[in-house]
Amino acid sequence: VLLPRLGRQYLWSDNPRHAATLFVDYLAAHPTSCETRLDLGLAWSWADELDAARETYDAVAAQCLYERGQARLGAARALRWGNRFESAERRYRDVLADGTDADREQATIGLIYIRLARAEPRGALALADSLIAAGARDPSLTEARVMALADVGAFDAAIESARIARADGRGSASLDRVTSGDVG
Repeated sequence: VLLPRLGRQYLWSDNPRHAATLFVDYLAAHPTSCETRLDLGLAWSWADELDAARETYDAVAAQCLYERGQARLGAARALRWGNRFESAERRYRDVLADGTDADREQATIGLIYIRLARAEPRGALALADSLIAAGARDPSLTEARVMALADVGAFDAAIESARIARADGRGSASLDRVTSGDVG
């Protein structure tokens, strides 16, 4: 029972490979632990073992009802991080079609990051603005919007957006660097 907890500590201490080993050891005795399988997918992702992460997330999505949304998003994210944008976009669109509200929000944020990676900042900005107008407050959404503003050359607007987010309690280390001028 301690292996998953210890694995999570290694994961959050930036040692995802060791965490994955602990999760695999635990899952050998408890193969139906959906939560630990999700943790394993995240560990593989952070260890840059993106195919293993995607396979793990796909298995969780197929076998674990309550973790299905998180697993589908994890698989799409692993594809995105591996620059397999078309496949990732398909996965995100599947979540948009039948996911929960929270999962659809995360899928849209994933699509925003795909637009940014494809050098389509105006499309990313339009998606970000529509999600913000709908009330989304996820910090990664704010970061994506700031990146899109900077990519279209609206540097003052990017800095102002970062300042507003910080004042609203949606700050992050990345946004703090933008507002302090330490972006290089």
